[in-house]
Amino acid sequence: MREAKETAEATVDFVDCKDGEVAHDKPEVLSNDKKQPTTYFLLCLESNFSSDWALELLVSLHLSPVKALQPQLRTINVPMLPPISEDQASRWSQDFWPTIYKKHNPFGPHPSIVCRAEDEMRDFAGEWMSLAESAGVDVSEKGIGEPIGAVVIDRNSPQGSSVVIVAGDARWHSAGEKKGSGNVLAHAVMRAIGLIARKRRALPGGTSQLGSVVDTSSSFEEQPLTQAETDAYSRDTLSAGGYLCLGLDIYLTHEPCTMCSMAILHSRFGRVIFWERLPPTGGLAVEQGKAVVDASSNSGSLNYGLFWRPELNWKLLAWQWHNEDRAPSKLSGLNAHA
Repeated sequence: MREAKETAEATVDFVDCKDGEVAHDKPEVLSNDKKQPTTYFLLCLESNFSSDWALELLVSLHLSPVKALQPQLRTINVPMLPPISEDQASRWSQDFWPTIYKKHNPFGPHPSIVCRAEDEMRDFAGEWMSLAESAGVDVSEKGIGEPIGAVVIDRNSPQGSSVVIVAGDARWHSAGEKKGSGNVLAHAVMRAIGLIARKRRALPGGTSQLGSVVDTSSSFEEQPLTQAETDAYSRDTLSAGGYLCLGLDIYLTHEPCTMCSMAILHSRFGRVIFWERLPPTGGLAVEQGKAVVDASSNSGSLNYGLFWRPELNWKLLAWQWHNEDRAPSKLSGLNAHA
């Protein structure tokens, strides 16, 4: 992209002045009196050139057939960031520059939204992640899954931010032995979503009671399998109303695979925080500057960035949680899917 000064100078190449008229096509807007057409040139950042230089350039182009008319320079403030509400977009359009509010901004979440969310989570993130780690250790010691854990938090619970569901990976539970990739529908994320669905059905107006956990043959393993899972499931901490996981946060020991990442999106989680990144199989993370999958890349990362894709109908906030002291338990294989 050319610098603003070079761009302005380049306009000379498009102007052919003959008999005081402008020969090239330019956007013309009628002035308020609807008598004299007015041509507008957008010259870009004011800091890139002086007003005197810009005025001298415009005069040299002989844009007006009336010699007495001189170009007028006007400085307009343009916000650097997109608006975060329709009301703000309306105010900015009146005061600064025409803009529109897009709820799902394709360029990523607004920095103020990210900062506010981080402030809300900062005091509790370590606690929730430790609980997720314990959930993963529990299922691993029982031999029913990889050491992957998930914890779902309801920030709008009547009791304040509360644990709604604890779920560990259970890919080998139904088979009774560690064999291959196991049941992919029993990943920690899939089990957490299934347990939330059961818990919602137990709320007032639902079809079951909170304490009645029935062991079914569901491939999703949507029943508590450890004491920590049972304790969390039995507590009345889920606020009524809303769609499945709308407004909930999920903490994960490992970056979810593509399938689980899409399940997180479809379930309408608001935030996801994972600890260990899994470049060969994870579906949430994306390396800077690589928002699409490059099959020829040797980076070893999928780069799907599914938490904020402009072509998807849901977007959420996502972070990788860092602990400088240690990492979560290693999975059984380099290309394991979480």
